[in-house]
Amino acid sequence: MKTALRIVKFIWLELLFVIIGHFIFVRFVQTDQLPIKSDGKGYYDFLPAVFIYHDLQFKFREKQIEGAQNNIAHNVKSNGKTVNKYTVGMAMVWLPFFLATHAYMKYFHPELATGFSEPYHESIFLVSLLFLFLGLLVLKKLLALYTDKNSLIIIVQLLFLFGTNLFLYTYSEPSFTHVYSFTFIAAFLYSYIMFIRTNQSVHLYAISFLLAMIVLIRPFNALILALLPFFSGGITPFLQHLNFVFAIRLRLFITLGIFVLLMSVQFIIWQVQSGSFLPWTYTDEKFIFSNPTLWQTLFGFRKGLFIYTPLLFLTLFSFFILFKKGKKQEALWLFLGLFIIHYFMASWQTWWYGASFGLRPYIDFYPVFAVLTILVLNECKKQLNIIILSISSFFIYLNLLQSFQYTNYYLHWDQMNFDYYKKIFLRYDERFSCYLDYQETLRTASNLVPTDSITILDKSLTVNPGDWAGIQSVNYSFKAETGYRFLFVAKMKDIEPQHALLFVDISDTSTVNRHSYHFEQRYLKHFIDGGNGVSTVKYYINFYSPISFFGKLNFGFVKLDHVLSYEKLKLYSLKVIEN
Repeated sequence: MKTALRIVKFIWLELLFVIIGHFIFVRFVQTDQLPIKSDGKGYYDFLPAVFIYHDLQFKFREKQIEGAQNNIAHNVKSNGKTVNKYTVGMAMVWLPFFLATHAYMKYFHPELATGFSEPYHESIFLVSLLFLFLGLLVLKKLLALYTDKNSLIIIVQLLFLFGTNLFLYTYSEPSFTHVYSFTFIAAFLYSYIMFIRTNQSVHLYAISFLLAMIVLIRPFNALILALLPFFSGGITPFLQHLNFVFAIRLRLFITLGIFVLLMSVQFIIWQVQSGSFLPWTYTDEKFIFSNPTLWQTLFGFRKGLFIYTPLLFLTLFSFFILFKKGKKQEALWLFLGLFIIHYFMASWQTWWYGASFGLRPYIDFYPVFAVLTILVLNECKKQLNIIILSISSFFIYLNLLQSFQYTNYYLHWDQMNFDYYKKIFLRYDERFSCYLDYQETLRTASNLVPTDSITILDKSLTVNPGDWAGIQSVNYSFKAETGYRFLFVAKMKDIEPQHALLFVDISDTSTVNRHSYHFEQRYLKHFIDGGNGVSTVKYYINFYSPISFFGKLNFGFVKLDHVLSYEKLKLYSLKVIEN
């Protein structure tokens, strides 16, 4: 009984934080997207490929499977074979939960045991919450090595959960790597510090296991090793501890064995997939070390770290604290370690890291910044801490608001700039949703001449103008090896912009399993005034990934609320333009 009470006392606060975070997400930020999406599809695909379809060439992706979202940019060619560009670490983390879900589905709902039906998605979401909970627990243990003030530890936990994009990438993007990497790196740093303080072998074995998982989830994160001299107290203590690892052969053998055994899973997968133990799977991306975007990645309004996570400004004062306490060696190695990590991040060809909120690769390293934050707060007087926390509370509000803005298309996923950032700063009214997309549409689509037809590649199909709230359908078939762009142009008379909803529904009729799902669902609020009460809408929807064998396109404008007049609505043109 006492043991149970101690456990509850140790974990209840972190559990409460996760529950509060979920409430905030559901109440204020919630999106209708599936948990397994975007990059997450690549990380997840190993599981159904191995345990359901027995197909590491991923041919099952050519079928239309409910919930699978078959745009598969994560599959690339190597040695003439299909290879998943992502590593297998996330699949290893999810494996026990996937097998439990699949066993349940096979027994109770065998017709839905596809690996992609809703329970599989929900299980991934729950695992992300579990890892957030574990990450906060490990972070508490890590921070307790630097302070005995529990109140400061709780404050730092709250700051990094609600004041950074860790919040969004746990609740809104649960199939991305970041909350998992956050937890593993926090555990790695805790185990490393405990090892250098105690020299116990169990901590060394934990380091080996955790480092292997860190690399398998996101190979780039092996750069956490660059910060070990800082956590050791300087380069000399670091080398002394490294020599101690090599001093006992049996311990060294076990440590290397754990690491090699785990890493071998990835090499075997690659060999089976491509015939090579070490293929380069990022065929269209690379590091450009001669031209790093060092400034843009920190202060640029496209994805700048300190712009979208201003809470991290506080960590810069840790250098002043270290110098003040005479720890110049630690300050030097902290700077060098962070510079190495940032240099690599800024040298990646797509340094903005795709569709993302802020500079998301830094989330993985937030345990480091949490330690720096506790160093600052631990040295500040009470009055100064009150000022710091007052400012930080605004950063929490800003982060939660911008999480809402990102999931509701206020913050553009890729093309943010200073002018647009100013326009939407602290705004949540609907007229700013999709604003940047609309401005791009005006720039690129202004020379198009409206017609009464739909053009899909080289096929022209006549479509009669539809009534308000009516739905038009077009049957077609094509295979797109590159991305495609749908252009919608419509004219409306006397209709309030905020009450029009455009939907596009594309289904696959080429397979037995037919399923319709929304590619895009966005409000059309931005109109070009055509005079006499007539407005013109021009809007792009882009697909950058291959699209194959789609069979039906439904399009329409749906009445959501008030309409000034019940006039007919004409769809003037719909085009698919090859990129």
